[in-house]
Amino acid sequence: MDWKKPVKYLLLISLFQCIGFEASAQYENVWMFGKGAGLDFNSGGPVFVESKIDGFGEACASVCDENGRLLFYTEGSYVWNKNGDTMPNGKELLPLRSTTNFSVSSSTTQGTIIIPVPKSSHRYYVFSLTSIEQNVHKGKLYYSVVDMSLNNGLGDVVAAQKGILLATGLTEKMTAVAGNRCNIWLLVTTKSELKAYEVNEQGVSNSPVVSLSGTTIFPSGCLVASPDSKKLVFANFGTSSVLCDFDAATGRAANPLQLSANFSYGACFSPDNSMLYLYDQGGGGGNQVCQYDLTLGSDALINASRTQLGPASFTHLKTAPNGKIYFNSSERNAIGCIDFPDKPGVACGFRSVAIQLPGQNKTSSGLPHIVPLIHYDSAHSWELFEGECFSNVRMPQITARDTTGWDYTWSNGAAATSTRVSAPGIYRVRYYTSPCMAHTDTFEVRFPYGVLPDIQMQPACRDMQNGKAWLSVYPGDTVTYKYVWQDSTGKTLSQTDTLHDAGSGYYTLRVTTAQCDTLVSLFLREESFPVSFISDSFVCERNDMMFTNTSDAHYTAFSWDFGDGTGSSSPNPKHPYAHAGNYTIRLTGSGALCRDTAYGLVTVDSLLSPGFTVIPDSVCAGTSVTILSENNSATINSVRWDFGDGNTRHDVLREIHHAYDGSGIMPLTLTTRYRVCPEAKFTRGIFVQPLPQVYLGPDTSLCLNGNPVVLQNKSSRNSISHSHMWSTGDTTEALRVTHPGRYSLTVTGGLLGCSNSESVVVTKDCAIDIPNIFTPNGDGLNDYFFPRQLLSSRISSFNMQVFDRWGRIVFETDNSLGKGWDGKYNNADQPEGAYLYIIDARFDGRTERYSGNVTLLR
Repeated sequence: MDWKKPVKYLLLISLFQCIGFEASAQYENVWMFGKGAGLDFNSGGPVFVESKIDGFGEACASVCDENGRLLFYTEGSYVWNKNGDTMPNGKELLPLRSTTNFSVSSSTTQGTIIIPVPKSSHRYYVFSLTSIEQNVHKGKLYYSVVDMSLNNGLGDVVAAQKGILLATGLTEKMTAVAGNRCNIWLLVTTKSELKAYEVNEQGVSNSPVVSLSGTTIFPSGCLVASPDSKKLVFANFGTSSVLCDFDAATGRAANPLQLSANFSYGACFSPDNSMLYLYDQGGGGGNQVCQYDLTLGSDALINASRTQLGPASFTHLKTAPNGKIYFNSSERNAIGCIDFPDKPGVACGFRSVAIQLPGQNKTSSGLPHIVPLIHYDSAHSWELFEGECFSNVRMPQITARDTTGWDYTWSNGAAATSTRVSAPGIYRVRYYTSPCMAHTDTFEVRFPYGVLPDIQMQPACRDMQNGKAWLSVYPGDTVTYKYVWQDSTGKTLSQTDTLHDAGSGYYTLRVTTAQCDTLVSLFLREESFPVSFISDSFVCERNDMMFTNTSDAHYTAFSWDFGDGTGSSSPNPKHPYAHAGNYTIRLTGSGALCRDTAYGLVTVDSLLSPGFTVIPDSVCAGTSVTILSENNSATINSVRWDFGDGNTRHDVLREIHHAYDGSGIMPLTLTTRYRVCPEAKFTRGIFVQPLPQVYLGPDTSLCLNGNPVVLQNKSSRNSISHSHMWSTGDTTEALRVTHPGRYSLTVTGGLLGCSNSESVVVTKDCAIDIPNIFTPNGDGLNDYFFPRQLLSSRISSFNMQVFDRWGRIVFETDNSLGKGWDGKYNNADQPEGAYLYIIDARFDGRTERYSGNVTLLR
């Protein structure tokens, strides 16, 4: 491979067009301040001019064009044009009613500032800050937009951008500093922190950068930045003034230093940033302009360098276009001056009176606020990029000369610090670097020995050999190229500028000229034109299934196979399935280059209602039937069996068993539910014959020597055709029972010969154990005649009589719980011998009599 490093020729670099201090000063060539007073510095020295500013006189600002001609001025509430006329929308910039006899911003230490809109030649922001005298409205910051292209070039306040509230809770301090990215920082304070609002070409940010949190900042007094934007001073009228560092890149202040001045109001840095001047009422002399030497380094030395220069009235301090600092003189209607503010001590040339203003009461404490400007610089460079051979990297890279900036825009559309080029020509990149330098770098790119031809590719369709790659040289290229195309195995496929009939994969291209030999790897991708469709997963038999074709627009012809032997060429067909089952759908699409196939599965539910068979279909009550189901369809979602007797089941079983307790025609119903087809019902009646009724009554008992018990079916609900079978073998309807035991009756009858049985227990339960002898001799054994035990708990009445041989009743009792006869009559012992007894006992509604002889022995 032959590759020679490209040659770069830097032919011309850094043509600057700058706006330096002198140029920026033109925007402050006319000062409008005081009570009708102003100064014009266009002739070099200050010349008195009239202004329309009235009121308290602290807040004032004015701005000129690039040639020093006055454009407009303001005290924060009203805006006057260069002719001294109030602009049409220039009244009452703040939507507030003043609580004093002057406007809401007139008595604010720094109540207004004019900031040119970045990258605009005719629009300006007017920021207005309310004074502490405004009670609930104090410390409110608003802004409005002045457009100098309106009102025939005299300017007007834009009605829709007037009195926009930005912040509240502020002190009377406000200034502005140019930033490092074509922006301006508007600086305001609360009583304990600095807030920096960014102003750029997009507008005013609503989210400030906050710093110096916890620093004591007095409401009154000026906030001033050094000319190099690296220092800030907070002149505090009531506490120590503060000097700190400022970062114009971030909008943050840091490293606060407390100055010895503690009743300061106005402040100003010298043009070379070395000296700081403060108006201070503290110290020995009071009402003095004092100087601090900032070149001394340490905090202690800076404070020790404090020098009182001379008297002044309550005043701002401001650097004029001629490099001198002016202030409000201690004498009426006069302006003082510091002639050489860069020199330390008395060498600075302090003059208490430098300008005498005509008229009366023309001066005030306020001087016009600075006009913060973005210094727009520009730089241009031109480079020749010439290669001896075209690059094996397909696109050589060119890079902007400075890569620390922002907003890089190349002529080929790239938006980075570098761009790659594929052909000779002129390439330009425009960008900005800090603080606001606009760069234009121009590159002339040449390839005298050829430019790697542009490679274009047509992807291959899936599973097809129809890919293509071809080369094209840039217009006007006269170099002769040779080409060799090879696949991944090294096989040569073509030696022309085109590769035909290629599949997806990796390829190499060798391009050679008389001076160059370059190998390029490339990948011919597989084109993806998917065929697809949407349909329901389920459909009911004989209903239309809808198919929605969602294939790529590449395909223009389609072939459907519905899986049941039918098809369609319609892009979005509908198709009814005649039979239930599962079907595979196939859609094939054909386009100009590619073919593709997609598959889907659809399930067709059956409309046939599955039935069942009942074996047998007539049964006696209590006998099970067998149900053989025909539910063999896979499309069934659920079933419900209703047996007609209040019982249901949801079993999907081949065989089900069920017994009926009741009788009659039982409607057995099968309800079948499908996924999409309507539910189906199948009903079949089952005849259930009732069982004969058999009731023999409760268990009963026999009495010794008593009457027999007669058992019979006491139910009268049976037909006379029913037959009877007793457990004794008798077939009579009634059975006489003389012995205890269990007796059962089976009754059979009806169409199905259904039978039912009942049994009853007959016990010996009404006999009395009566002794035949007793001995009432007082020995505690057999002293009384009485039945030894009553063998039935169901005895309801009892009576016992004892007779002597003459038939006389010698004892009688009806107390079944008594002791019995003690062998006495009328309390006299009766003789030994036989006595007759009669006992009547009643059991379960029948009376039994027992009689016999008992022998009395002594």
